[in-house]
Amino acid sequence: MTAYIRQGLGKLYSTNNKIMEETKQKEQQQEETQKITIEMAEYENLRTENVKLRANMQQAMMQMEQMNNVIVEKRLSFLFRVIENAIRFDDEFVAYCTNEIQESLWVKEEENKKDE
Repeated sequence: MTAYIRQGLGKLYSTNNKIMEETKQKEQQQEETQKITIEMAEYENLRTENVKLRANMQQAMMQMEQMNNVIVEKRLSFLFRVIENAIRFDDEFVAYCTNEIQESLWVKEEENKKDE
């Protein structure tokens, strides 16, 4: 009888060990699945932030380009004013302003090729 009980207990321990191993494996699988889910969510958040940042950067670049255009327009306006009032300025400065206007209005061949 004792041998029979020992055999039964051995099977019980063996079954218990198998159940514990299966439980551990399931827990590990669940943890891995949770990690993957979290990583995927983090990746999606990063992608969303990347899209937002790119849009913000493009908007900032457009604003910067507009500001640069305004600066060029104002500068040209002041240069033309110097030429209009050339009597009040040194001839050297007026010549400098004239050259600046010519250079800024001159269309370079490289820019033409880019446009084409």
